[in-house]
Amino acid sequence: GGLGMIPELFKSEDRLRILRYVAERENVTVQTVAKATRVSKPVVSRYMHLLIKNGLCKRTGRILSWVPSPVGSAMTDFSNVVFIDEHLPPTTWVESIGIYGSFARGTNTAGSDVDIWILVSKH
Repeated sequence: GGLGMIPELFKSEDRLRILRYVAERENVTVQTVAKATRVSKPVVSRYMHLLIKNGLCKRTGRILSWVPSPVGSAMTDFSNVVFIDEHLPPTTWVESIGIYGSFARGTNTAGSDVDIWILVSKH
């Protein structure tokens, strides 16, 4: 645990995709995560072990579950900002964009919508 886990957990784009996928679902397996994220099963398995070691996930047999926590919500919240930034086209007419609701709290699930407000520039 602690802040030392952050660089390791966000080390690659693959890890960020795995984190988002797992955090948004109740139960997953290494195989379902690997297929959905297009990351090899050995890489997913190693990363899931890291999430378990840091208390962000738990394992029951082959089933892996996200453990709700303030740290987990903050990590999901951060991954949401990265996700939105990657998927919004650049615009010159937007002064700022904000998110609210479950996406802003980091408690979103696979079925959550994204609540966004946009401040339009006067220029």
